Amino acid sequence: MISINRSFILGSLFSLVASSLLALPADKAVILASVQSELQQRLLSEYPFLNDDDLQITLNSSALVIADDSNFSRAKVRYPSHNKVLGRLSLPVFFYNANEELVVTQHVISNADAKATFYYLKDKAHRYELVDKGLFESRLEWMYGQPDRAIRDIGLVSGQEFKYRVSKGSILSSDMLQAVPVIRCQGKVFAILKSGGVEVKAKAVALEDGNQGDLIRVKALLSQKELQGRVMDDQTVFVTFLD
Repeated sequence: MISINRSFILGSLFSLVASSLLALPADKAVILASVQSELQQRLLSEYPFLNDDDLQITLNSSALVIADDSNFSRAKVRYPSHNKVLGRLSLPVFFYNANEELVVTQHVISNADAKATFYYLKDKAHRYELVDKGLFESRLEWMYGQPDRAIRDIGLVSGQEFKYRVSKGSILSSDMLQAVPVIRCQGKVFAILKSGGVEVKAKAVALEDGNQGDLIRVKALLSQKELQGRVMDDQTVFVTFLD
């Protein structure tokens, strides 16, 4: 089991690896340095809030055997088509001879993780409760196995609300939250209807939450008729469909 730091890659070697990640000399050190660099770049691309010091990439190269008398001319490493490389990966390494014939396939096993800040609820949160930094304690922890949608910056979701009740100790994630709706379900609104140049304004009650531009259902208080309209502001719904 070995761990290679990115600084291991010398200038000339890095230039060679960076120019062609798929075609490499059949040299174990070059291959491992290339894998290390590629996984690091994928992690930083997938999680832009990370930096080099947050990463831990360990490579198991025990299955990568290059004998002195081997006829390997070059090697190719196959990577996933995505950047989600946290956790354990088995990366196939294909070795070719001078005639471009595949000689053997071996593997490098990678284990990648990174440290990031997670926000834990100090106490349970109620439905529609607003997000506030004081509700959480922050912890620096390894990312693998944690929620993919965990919030990294509370400032970006400040003023949003919880969609449902959340238990104490839960990690804050985006699927728990929603923007505070302009119109709340069961809130009083005005339904605006236009027909033949005549505009009618009727008192109604919202039957669902809605933000500006959303289509929501409302019920006219006088006729008890259910209508559908587009939210214009916090008091007005422009009726577009009549049931």
